[in-house]
Amino acid sequence: MRSYDEIMEQLHGRPRYSKKKDLDRITNLMAALGNVQKNLHFVHVAGTNGKGSVSALTASALQQAGFRVGLFTSPYLKEFEERIRVNGQLIPKEDLCRLAEQVFAVQQRLEDSGGDAANEFEITTAIGMLWFYEQGCDYVVLEVGLGGRLDATNVIDPPACCCVTSIGLDHILQLGDTIEQVAGEKAGIIKPGSKVVTPYNQDPIALRVLEERCKQVGAELVQTCTPSNVALKPEETAYRYGDLSVSIPLAGGHQVANSTIALELCRCLGLEDEIILSGFAKVFWPGRLQVLSKSPWMVLDCAHNPPGVAALEDALDTLYPDKPLTVVMAMMQDKDYAPCVHAIAKRAAHFVATTLDMPRALSSEDLARTAAEICQDTSARADVLQAIHLAQEKTSEDGLILICGSVYLAGEILRIADTPSYSDKI
Repeated sequence: MRSYDEIMEQLHGRPRYSKKKDLDRITNLMAALGNVQKNLHFVHVAGTNGKGSVSALTASALQQAGFRVGLFTSPYLKEFEERIRVNGQLIPKEDLCRLAEQVFAVQQRLEDSGGDAANEFEITTAIGMLWFYEQGCDYVVLEVGLGGRLDATNVIDPPACCCVTSIGLDHILQLGDTIEQVAGEKAGIIKPGSKVVTPYNQDPIALRVLEERCKQVGAELVQTCTPSNVALKPEETAYRYGDLSVSIPLAGGHQVANSTIALELCRCLGLEDEIILSGFAKVFWPGRLQVLSKSPWMVLDCAHNPPGVAALEDALDTLYPDKPLTVVMAMMQDKDYAPCVHAIAKRAAHFVATTLDMPRALSSEDLARTAAEICQDTSARADVLQAIHLAQEKTSEDGLILICGSVYLAGEILRIADTPSYSDKI
């Protein structure tokens, strides 16, 4: 068997997107692998933002109920294996390599017979399905990678239930540049007989699209109730949901809507409220308004599109209203980065632009130029650790350092924080 690094090199060498947009590649690949996904029960999670949090909350509650639970998410923060978990445990590297070799071999036979080349996400989806089947999962919480209708995860039969989280504009080249178009792609996961959960604050245009799709295929749409008595703290979100008192260890007002979705998904699966709340209390989902230190406060978030940044802005206003803000930010150049950078830069007393060692990363210089249009005190540091140290120099004890932007920046920060020689500095 080849090494882990060799397997990762081959996997990441696959196309990121496929020119031909359909489900034929993943359908043919899974058929050649025995259609193991047909033996699994899924909770399918689509939407623009909040998918990961909803998935993590739902998986935690299902595990609390005694089920063996697979969790498939993307992207990862620190290591690729985070994308494929069973009861919170990452797929072991040796098993990942073994299953990847199996999928590569089958896919190669398909391509030798005239089939199209599968992309990276399709290969990863197939590996995940094999692992969840081998592990005898009772449920798999399956997060959509991109869109829904033509996403590789949509190879499944009608799920036990599904949801569409808040919908906004992101990946406009792939999904469209209107809410109606994006919602149509997300609604593509809705299948006959499904029960579909969406939040109380869903965009009205998106909600109409979801309603129409449910009528077309005979699915039931469940919109969550509006919560009351919302209390937001840096490391906790609490509210009343009907007669239920809900508390989760995730910060930000957007987590209210996310957790109501997870709550109704779990109710659809027959879980009792007490079990759901116990599971919610144990969830750990890093990189989402995660507090790294408190003197000064240092908060890590991976909002990387306009809707996500809007939620981050609301969180700053609510959780840290009086703290002078220093920003450390990195973005990908293929994102709609300018509105995101401007929105955060206008709040910053100091802005430090950084970058990541990957082809898609926006350079620290280009990011700094964009931020400087709004924030006068803007610096660029290509090295992430140097950017953090500069931010620390510029921030008083009563200030706030916000590290935000790319998911990959969040992963790099967490890797640095886990390194003993640096852990006392972050």
